[in-house]
Amino acid sequence: MAHRNKGQRKREDKRLRREQRERQQQDDVVQHSAATLTCAAETAGDFGDQCAHDQEELALDLPFLRLALEIWREHPAPTQPLVAALDELLGERLRYQQVLERIGQQLHTSRPIRPCISI
Repeated sequence: MAHRNKGQRKREDKRLRREQRERQQQDDVVQHSAATLTCAAETAGDFGDQCAHDQEELALDLPFLRLALEIWREHPAPTQPLVAALDELLGERLRYQQVLERIGQQLHTSRPIRPCISI
């Protein structure tokens, strides 16, 4: 019986340590987010980097979308709704790419008047 209690305590200790690590990780994320979002330069840099990342993702997706359009444009009329949808999607993705470029540059070149705030 004593051996069983030791095993249960050991499992309970492991569980408590794991929960404590998870709480600490969550606290670290909150602290990092607060530090980033309360400083204008950090916020601008972070969202500017997100724009750049999204542009990279689009750059990888666009050739695949163009290939699908090229393939399906050559097929008969029943595929026209597909071609129309893919064509519209391409237009929207290209527009989004331009918006990301413009906003990303804005974020990276902006000079905040009030750089950081306290919360």
